[in-house]
Amino acid sequence: MHLADTLRYNSAFYSSLATNDYKIYVVASNLVSGGNVSDFVDDPSTFILADQLQQDTANNDTSNFQRLDTLQCIKTYGQVFMQDYRNLVIVSKESNNERTLSVFHEENYIFDYSVDLPQQDYLPFDWICRSDPNIATKIDVPPDIGSELAPCDSYLDRVEAIADIWQPWGFDVDYCLAEHVEQQCSFNGNIPIVITVIGCNAIKLVLMLVVAFRLTGNPLITIGDALQSFLEAPDETTRDLCLFSRNDAETCEYLGSQQPENRQSPWVYGDGAKSKVAKLQPMRWSEAASGRRWTVTIGLIILALITIVGFLGGAIAAINGKGTSLMDLGFGTVHASAIISGWSIDNIENSSVQIIAAIFFANLPQAILSFLYLNLNGLLTSMWVQLEWSNFAKHRKHLRVSTPKGLQRSTHFLQLPYKVAIPLMITSGLLHWLVSQSVFLAVVANYNAVGDLLDPVEIASCGFSPLAMICVLVVGVLLIVGTYLIGRQKYDPSMPLAGSCSAAISAACYRPEWDVDASLHAVQWGVIPGSVDKSGVAHCCFTSAVVEQVQDGKQYAGNATKSSSRLRQRSILPNTNQR
Repeated sequence: MHLADTLRYNSAFYSSLATNDYKIYVVASNLVSGGNVSDFVDDPSTFILADQLQQDTANNDTSNFQRLDTLQCIKTYGQVFMQDYRNLVIVSKESNNERTLSVFHEENYIFDYSVDLPQQDYLPFDWICRSDPNIATKIDVPPDIGSELAPCDSYLDRVEAIADIWQPWGFDVDYCLAEHVEQQCSFNGNIPIVITVIGCNAIKLVLMLVVAFRLTGNPLITIGDALQSFLEAPDETTRDLCLFSRNDAETCEYLGSQQPENRQSPWVYGDGAKSKVAKLQPMRWSEAASGRRWTVTIGLIILALITIVGFLGGAIAAINGKGTSLMDLGFGTVHASAIISGWSIDNIENSSVQIIAAIFFANLPQAILSFLYLNLNGLLTSMWVQLEWSNFAKHRKHLRVSTPKGLQRSTHFLQLPYKVAIPLMITSGLLHWLVSQSVFLAVVANYNAVGDLLDPVEIASCGFSPLAMICVLVVGVLLIVGTYLIGRQKYDPSMPLAGSCSAAISAACYRPEWDVDASLHAVQWGVIPGSVDKSGVAHCCFTSAVVEQVQDGKQYAGNATKSSSRLRQRSILPNTNQR
């Protein structure tokens, strides 16, 4: 449900931007400063533009047209998507006396991004670099790439460096007038997905209410809940197995109904012994989780990182072919050179369906990341479960349970402490954000030179950012290294490794019969004094009584059912080691 939520929530709303087509005019200064416009202009659209220019200039009004110097002009119109500006008037230093008309040159710039063109053959703002007939004598122009033209953005900085001698269509530039317009970007809601989100949330709410108010019983949420359950109702199947570990549950033989009548437990150690020799060997945190869990969790993370490396290689190759650098693209920026093309989504004719398909593709990595996070959370949780478990061999503590009674401690977290859970959540949030900046929805609307909407969905695809992918790789590798270093730490070797194995937890909770209310008091795990039988075998368990440390090389099993006064007296001694 969490994975589906991630996919749906990130898909319910999306933003789109717009790009403007525009006309480029090279004009004489007197067309702007005064004179009868009709004497110089024949085209009706140019007539309106020139008339507006004269009125704005006379009234010192810069709201429609903004004056730019040559360098500002190149930088302003050297953009893939023109959102703030539209028509451009380049005022030449030449007068109309040298030409028959005041409008020396007129050019149309049309945003013609087409996924059907081979290898995304679209060269944005190419006129800036190629309009100067003498550009090759002024700068070092990159050679053509194969049969294609070298993209202007690959050497735009060189054109900016010679802005003072830039001559579009052979004219010297005095200044530019750029028509300023409001951005046409929009924030959109995907109604089918919004309805799905509302429906799924309603189902989740009903299920939560049922769990909260209709289901009864004591849930086993924390390790303390499990200890309380087995201390209050000892499990007969794990009698005589006080050193039983998670590994024993995998290697020991379970006799079931075929067990001998003189045995209380149906489990038999591999060597057939009834007791077990304590071997106090240091255990690393990594042993708290099974090898399978480690392999699946870390293996899936590594597989995801390898997949990102593959996408990164293709992304870098795509932008290198267009002369765009990683820093130019930034994070989550829609750029014509960094839009996925030539895939099946391009062939979808219905724009709404095309957007939905692109949305799901862009957010699929988010669902995968959530799945990996849940696996990593489970891996870390198993290690901290064992840490809390092994600490009972050193310290006497009240149980941390979901529903505390008496002096029992309440739980403010499930198993991972805040010092671990909070950094893990921050890292997860960072990764989700970086992934959202690596592959994202790209929807672009197209407006013509007079502001009319030509196509509300000129582009409906996914953009990508190689720089964000690199950051995802770095954080992912650091996450693996950090998890490995955590797993290298060592537990106290006194207690057997239990993890989340219910059989091992049950075996350690086979308390003395007289210690009925042990779960309500501070407990500790260790050897019950006076529980050594004639064979020298003692018993270990959780108890509210004073315990002794397990000795390396000694045998332990059996149980402590003898109701000696000495044991009872020790059970009510002050808890000097209580935390």
